[in-house]
Amino acid sequence: MSRNTLSLQDRVQKAAEVLQTDADKIKEALACLGIEIGDEFSESLIDAETTTEEMIRVKILDFLGHGTDKAPKPARIAAAVAILKGKDPFKKAEEKPADAPTVSVVEPSKTSSSGADLVVAHLEAMRPITQFKDRELLERYVLERDFEIERELDHRSRSQPFVILKESGKKEPGKEPIDVEESLNLLKRARKGKVNNTIVPYGDKVANVYRITELNMDDRKVELCPICGEALYKGYCEKCELNFQTVTPEARAYTRLIAEESGRFQKDSFADRKALHASAVKGLEDLRSTWPSMSKHYDDLAETNDLPKLVIIENRPSRRVADPFHVAGNRSF
Repeated sequence: MSRNTLSLQDRVQKAAEVLQTDADKIKEALACLGIEIGDEFSESLIDAETTTEEMIRVKILDFLGHGTDKAPKPARIAAAVAILKGKDPFKKAEEKPADAPTVSVVEPSKTSSSGADLVVAHLEAMRPITQFKDRELLERYVLERDFEIERELDHRSRSQPFVILKESGKKEPGKEPIDVEESLNLLKRARKGKVNNTIVPYGDKVANVYRITELNMDDRKVELCPICGEALYKGYCEKCELNFQTVTPEARAYTRLIAEESGRFQKDSFADRKALHASAVKGLEDLRSTWPSMSKHYDDLAETNDLPKLVIIENRPSRRVADPFHVAGNRSF
């Protein structure tokens, strides 16, 4: 199994076998990272360098009982995460014959000083991020949006807001341009324990100031209720009085189609909502058998990646104190 030869569905199944758990648990963990089965973008997202193995490991352990007796052993979780990233953890390294000579290739154009430069560059690359200066760390975060760098910056800032976004540039979620100079000035204040405001003067205007964690795509994800469309809080819909935390993304999409297009479902009836929710908890196949009229429609939409979008990503700036779940103008996935 070499990188990218298996579909995301196959990877999830193989990872579940290694972890000796239900594949749905793996799907739920990946969904929390914004990676969903059947979503073409997710196939690329899980292989992206920004989606680190550590991110996947932590999220899977959240769903499989981190710190309990039920948690998978470290060797199994490491192998499963590698599989999800498209690697083959069981592939043996090619061994050199015992009598094979070791040949060192020296390029004539390379001088001894360039060799020293390579050593220095290598040592720099191996330097832990805790030894980076603030500017180095922030500039690297701008390029990579790496979770470990984010965590280190959050630690240095004492979880206080210090990031200012530029007014110009693309506003694509997760890639908003950061004003490094202004952000570094505020980071210095935060490191001294001076609490920063969430709004500061910026030129002849004012600007929102964010905690570094507020730029994290996971923290900006808002899930919508598949029945009424309102924002969920940890999977719970206050309006429908139902909890969708254990319902898979596929089942949520099918539920949305029933609620919106079946013509027989009554949203105002708690009995109808409760019955539909009970079927959704059991999974997609139960929904298909209970509401077979929507099955073909679901498959047609799935094939063209047009299933209902029940996860949106908040844009930045988007600080609305009176309405933390405001979703107007946000991007859906």
